[in-house]
Amino acid sequence: MRKHPYLFPLFATVLAAFTMAVVGRADDDDDDGRGRRAALPFSGIDFFFELNATDEDLGVQLCLGADPWKRLRIYDPCGRKILDVAGKDSLKEFGLASLFFESAEPSFDEVPMEDVLELFPEGEYSFVGRTVEGDRLFGTAMLTHDLPDAAAICSPAEDEIVDPEEVVVTWSAVTTPAGIHIESYQVIVTNDEDPRFEYNVRVSADTTSLSVPAEFFEPETEYELEILAVEESGNQTISVLFFRTE
Repeated sequence: MRKHPYLFPLFATVLAAFTMAVVGRADDDDDDGRGRRAALPFSGIDFFFELNATDEDLGVQLCLGADPWKRLRIYDPCGRKILDVAGKDSLKEFGLASLFFESAEPSFDEVPMEDVLELFPEGEYSFVGRTVEGDRLFGTAMLTHDLPDAAAICSPAEDEIVDPEEVVVTWSAVTTPAGIHIESYQVIVTNDEDPRFEYNVRVSADTTSLSVPAEFFEPETEYELEILAVEESGNQTISVLFFRTE
């Protein structure tokens, strides 16, 4: 996208005004009557797209942490409220410390990728909350449409029967589309018959192979292999296949 430096002061002024307005809403519709205080930051916000290149679907995920809170609202870059969560009764008094969710991920036959991206525009999303003590919480997260291509899994092959003593997962480095920057890869091997057993490792962007310990495997068992290419924005693309042990 072509940048226009002369528009930055105007954009910054508009963004500041919007931020103040969003933070103010934490007081406008909260009933604790404690008055205005400086907003506390969230301890961490990860908001990103997950693209499954094998199943051909796309959704958003959120992982958020904060001091014990009783109310959370999310606003998109246009100022539209897209989530409103509030604890009630005992949960309101006790508070929540984190929140994780995945949106629905309909196939592209049902909802094309471009429609999903239109529902969640690029830009800064605002997170407004209230702690159980009555303090305001505020944070932001950038959501981009920078979706990496899938990593091609080189080994094992789909439906291959492998020796559990010699399982080495290999894949091709992701360098496309132009402009994306892979931060890491995540390799997940799951026992398809008992998903409680999972081998999950994150490796650096210059790594394209990983040995899986033989102790993890059971004989004559099917396993699901997922390789996630994680872009610096947090967006990630998954490749999936299944293999069996001999």
